Amino acid sequence: MPLLPIDEQRAYGAAFRGLLDAADAAREAADRAEALLRLGGEGLVEGWLRPE
Repeated sequence: MPLLPIDEQRAYGAAFRGLLDAADAAREAADRAEALLRLGGEGLVEGWLRPE
Protein backbone atom coordinates (compact mmCIF):
# COMPACT_ATOMS: atom_id res chain seq x y z
CA MET A 1 0.00 0.00 0.00
CA PRO A 2 1.56 3.33 -1.00
CA LEU A 3 2.01 6.00 1.66
CA LEU A 4 0.66 9.49 1.22
CA PRO A 5 3.15 12.33 0.96
CA ILE A 6 4.04 13.78 4.38
CA ASP A 7 2.13 17.03 3.73
CA GLU A 8 -1.06 15.08 3.04
CA GLN A 9 -0.49 12.90 6.11
CA ARG A 10 -0.18 16.05 8.22
CA ALA A 11 -3.35 17.49 6.69
CA TYR A 12 -5.27 14.31 7.51
CA GLY A 13 -3.83 14.30 11.01
CA ALA A 14 -4.92 17.91 11.55
CA ALA A 15 -8.40 17.13 10.22
CA PHE A 16 -8.79 14.14 12.54
CA ARG A 17 -7.53 16.20 15.51
CA GLY A 18 -10.12 18.85 14.66
CA LEU A 19 -12.87 16.23 14.64
CA LEU A 20 -11.73 14.84 17.98
CA ASP A 21 -11.57 18.34 19.47
CA ALA A 22 -15.12 19.04 18.25
CA ALA A 23 -16.35 15.77 19.77
CA ASP A 24 -14.67 16.62 23.08
CA ALA A 25 -16.28 20.08 23.08
CA ALA A 26 -19.69 18.56 22.33
CA ARG A 27 -19.32 16.07 25.18
CA GLU A 28 -18.30 18.86 27.55
CA ALA A 29 -21.29 20.97 26.49
CA ALA A 30 -23.62 18.00 27.02
CA ASP A 31 -22.14 17.38 30.48
CA ARG A 32 -22.65 21.03 31.41
CA ALA A 33 -26.22 21.01 30.10
CA GLU A 34 -26.95 17.89 32.15
CA ALA A 35 -25.52 19.55 35.27
CA LEU A 36 -27.59 22.68 34.61
CA LEU A 37 -30.77 20.61 34.33
CA ARG A 38 -29.96 18.65 37.47
CA LEU A 39 -29.16 21.78 39.50
CA GLY A 40 -32.18 23.63 38.13
CA GLY A 41 -34.46 20.76 39.09
CA GLU A 42 -32.94 20.59 42.56
CA GLY A 43 -33.34 24.34 42.95
CA LEU A 44 -37.01 24.22 42.00
CA VAL A 45 -37.73 21.27 44.30
CA GLU A 46 -35.78 22.70 47.25
CA GLY A 47 -37.15 26.22 46.79
CA TRP A 48 -33.97 28.17 46.13
CA LEU A 49 -35.14 28.74 42.54
CA ARG A 50 -38.56 30.04 41.67
CA PRO A 51 -40.39 29.73 38.34
CA GLU A 52 -40.69 33.46 37.57
